[in-house]
Amino acid sequence: AVVTSVFSIVPQGADQAEGTSAFGQTPFRFLVARAGFTVDAATVTWRGVNGTTDGSDFATGLPPTGTIVFAPGEVLKSLAVEIAHDDDTEADETFRVELVSVTGGNVVGPLGSAEGMVRNDDEAAVFSVAAVRGVQPEGSDGLASPVEFTVTRTGDAHRPATIDWTVSGTDMTAGDFGTALLPSGRASFAAGETVRTIVVNVTGDRALERHEVFGVEIALPPGAEHAQIGTGAATVIVANDDPVPRGAAPAIGTSSDFLFDPVYYLWANPDLVPTVPLA
Repeated sequence: AVVTSVFSIVPQGADQAEGTSAFGQTPFRFLVARAGFTVDAATVTWRGVNGTTDGSDFATGLPPTGTIVFAPGEVLKSLAVEIAHDDDTEADETFRVELVSVTGGNVVGPLGSAEGMVRNDDEAAVFSVAAVRGVQPEGSDGLASPVEFTVTRTGDAHRPATIDWTVSGTDMTAGDFGTALLPSGRASFAAGETVRTIVVNVTGDRALERHEVFGVEIALPPGAEHAQIGTGAATVIVANDDPVPRGAAPAIGTSSDFLFDPVYYLWANPDLVPTVPLA
């Protein structure tokens, strides 16, 4: 019978993080072994095969191929597949290395294929919005009162980013903001920047009315990548700060601009609050 060598491959350092530098690469290593007749030299041809990876995941732009030469008596050799770094937030990915052929009448054994696991190590940016103050006085007649919201970015902050925002709610109309439409805009983050402030101007008036509520909602712009929304909305109470007429409470409906709030009325007229004698 002809005595041959049987070749196998196993992963050895082939399950690791991908890497995040702009132009770097990480070697994923495999061990190729031969058993049996090892006196002669032998050459093994191998190839990389996509699992859930694609060509861009490899430093060569394609799944690599190559050969390994075993000198006489040599039984172990290693090979490395270079995985390209990126900053994409993605699932873990797999690829395989297969032994394709061996010279000299040698054979590939049952362990002729081994898997590499590329672990994602990129973190998405998470954007959240919050009101700086939960209650804001409406302000004087005709003057703008700035209401501030903060948009924070956690996670990946190494790249520029933008967030769209819009005013929402049914208590207030565009006229309450001195605009033809409800305000909206875009907050831009420079690379490394983690906090931006949105200012919404509320126009004061002299109308006696209930406290009103409006909110700001944030959203990713079309085509945004590596980002997600955390807390996507925040609200503010715009407190009526117009004086309440003293005396008897006005009748509800005497003015289309007036909604009577008895709690607020009594707060503004403390002498009208009935007292209860202590026992």
